[in-house]
Amino acid sequence: MKHTPKKLGLFSAMGLVGYIGLFVSTAYTYVQWMESRNFSPHPLFGIPLFLLAFCTSALVCGSIVFFNPLRLFLDGESKAALHTILWTIVWLLVCIVVMLLGSIVFFLLT
Repeated sequence: MKHTPKKLGLFSAMGLVGYIGLFVSTAYTYVQWMESRNFSPHPLFGIPLFLLAFCTSALVCGSIVFFNPLRLFLDGESKAALHTILWTIVWLLVCIVVMLLGSIVFFLLT
């Protein structure tokens, strides 16, 4: 094993945070673009678009989080696979706490 489960978990968590940031900024830009043109999509277009985005996002997030643990598990390193998943959860919780503290500080300073 080249990297420790702690590092693999960090890489997975950072990849997930990066993907979520990219997805949110793209969705926000799309909404702003639609509102600037006073365009509201018909529900027959909006609902399937939301569901496709949701399913695609779930697939991408699952791939980011579970690729390395699955590879480790198939190589017979089930303990390292479990530790990688647990470290991913820990790093995601750290990211959540940092973002919450950052938003609180931002709120207090403005």
